[in-house]
Amino acid sequence: MEIIDLHNLEAPSGIEIIKRLLRNKLIEEFADEEDRRAKRIQITKKGAEELESIEPQITKIFTKFTENLELDEKYKSSVYWIN
Repeated sequence: MEIIDLHNLEAPSGIEIIKRLLRNKLIEEFADEEDRRAKRIQITKKGAEELESIEPQITKIFTKFTENLELDEKYKSSVYWIN
């Protein structure tokens, strides 16, 4: 649920997104070594390749989205999107 909270998603929506990413083999799930009740996820090679392929589109959208912002506002926005 940490990743869902981080992205300000409702639990059902966030879980559905995670299920789709798993189904498409863009992420993989594994047990947390410290808490066996918890599950962790990580990006797969296929997921990293997909992310790399869409990065130019993401950059273009982000640039358009922030074009009217001051430099400090752009920085704050980029930190938000990266995290």
